Amino acid sequence: MEREIEEKEALRSYYMELLEMYMKDLEKKVEHTKVIAHAADVDIFLNRYLLEEGVGDLNEAACMVDDYFLDFFVPRCKWASPRTVKSTALHLKEFFKCMVNHKEIDEDLYSEVCSVITDNLEIWQSESKWVIYPPFDRRS
Repeated sequence: MEREIEEKEALRSYYMELLEMYMKDLEKKVEHTKVIAHAADVDIFLNRYLLEEGVGDLNEAACMVDDYFLDFFVPRCKWASPRTVKSTALHLKEFFKCMVNHKEIDEDLYSEVCSVITDNLEIWQSESKWVIYPPFDRRS
């Protein structure tokens, strides 16, 4: 049990380092309030989803973007809407581009992440509509 806690803390520390890298890069491009919003979306991906899944490899994490939206973000984040799905997807895309720039992942994997986002964004947005407006149940 104690070892699991230590491993999670080490993972959380690693994710915080990545998040700080991302924030420093963003501060060069956008105002501080936007940095906070972008970082908050990435923080949920890193420190809630990946930590819960026990994923410590950024290459593996990059391959889990579709699962993140379908299995975690849309069903579990109460603010999920087509607009927040789109902005979160864009923030994750920026994050992974930052990781390419810092040599944490390679360009091919980043291209794959971009393809997954492009190919699935409408599906994720559509799924989020059902969270906000569930289908009408005529049985009631």
